[in-house]
Amino acid sequence: MLSRLAIIASFSMWLPLLSGCPGTTTPDGGADTIGRADTAPDRGDDDNDGLCNENEMNRATDPLDPDTDGDGYSDFVEVAHGYNPLIAAIPADEEVFQLLQEPGALVRAPHALVIRGAGEDYVGAFESLAADDADGLLADDFWGGSIALFANPPENVAVVEEEAERFRGVVGRTELNFETTFEFDPATFESCLRAYPFRYQVKRSDGTVLAAERYLLVVVPPINTGEWCTPALPCL
Repeated sequence: MLSRLAIIASFSMWLPLLSGCPGTTTPDGGADTIGRADTAPDRGDDDNDGLCNENEMNRATDPLDPDTDGDGYSDFVEVAHGYNPLIAAIPADEEVFQLLQEPGALVRAPHALVIRGAGEDYVGAFESLAADDADGLLADDFWGGSIALFANPPENVAVVEEEAERFRGVVGRTELNFETTFEFDPATFESCLRAYPFRYQVKRSDGTVLAAERYLLVVVPPINTGEWCTPALPCL
């Protein structure tokens, strides 16, 4: 899925001396051209992508183009969910899973980790991350479950507990494979693209986190015009 920083300066009593006030004059008798209206932040959103003009200027994105790097993800989606809106290769294809808005539609997200075990257990866990969604939805609202899928080679694992997302008694160099499923809920239909970040973690039995990969679930409408949903709140 970013915070807004509000600074209350203790020296605010000096602001009239620094910026002037509307309707005042400068020491040479001329009109004061540094009034508050001229220095106020630009909270407009000319390209309607959900990212304020001021924020776009600060990030060097194009305030007149909703997708500055042309990668198909709006500037707002990339900024709000921690990606660089100036690099087309981010997010990478393998980090994104698309779920179609169709009855019965689902998408499976694989997660693989190569470890060198010495008899320990390894468990995976799905986690929704914050999303700027007008309806307050998260990836969890589309989550259909996660499982421990298989090990390669299989003989390196004593027991695979699918529903518990756990591999028991892992020895030697082994690839552990997990899978997360997302399902479309007809009650969440929208005519624009939506993005929901999530993370998948793998821990060893001693509690050590060995992997914490971040992904993006994109819910795609039946007629995909490339338009992304924008937040109901004022621009970011």
